[in-house]
Amino acid sequence: MQEIYRRTQRMLSLQRKLHLRGKVLMSDRKDSRDDAQLRPVARKYLPTLAELVDRLTIVQLKAIFIPEHRDEYLKELAMIEHDIDAILAEKHERDGYRIGARAIHAIAMIMLTNRYIWENESRARHGDNDQDRLLKLTHSINGVRNSAKNALSRDVGERVDLKVDCFAESLVREFGNWNVFG
Repeated sequence: MQEIYRRTQRMLSLQRKLHLRGKVLMSDRKDSRDDAQLRPVARKYLPTLAELVDRLTIVQLKAIFIPEHRDEYLKELAMIEHDIDAILAEKHERDGYRIGARAIHAIAMIMLTNRYIWENESRARHGDNDQDRLLKLTHSINGVRNSAKNALSRDVGERVDLKVDCFAESLVREFGNWNVFG
């Protein structure tokens, strides 16, 4: 989890620097004149709205439960909110898209699953006797999280993640009926 956070921070830092220059790094190949050639190019792989919403919910949890780094998380939260607003404005302008009940339901499920995963991972890290069961449960709920992200992506018309498998259905039913998108 920490490695994902560090990679995301590095990516966001590079994006901010390049965005301020109005350019995107085209290649890391050395040019005979410059150390790195910066040219304006269109990006080809941006985070989807669902990925940004997912990250927003995780950052919000961190801002609440890791108070010693709250300010950094709130800065990241503001950047994510900016990008979400930009995506929604573009979708509205281009397609007339307005967020509806299905998207709100998916967003609520993303937040709920991230909170549930947070709690289970915390208990598992503390070495509870049922650590293995908690980790399997977390993995299972992650499948629900991915289904919610896909529901949001479909609603907005963005790409979906085709891998949403999780542990056995019986494990999910043991902890409640999480099959809300099936």
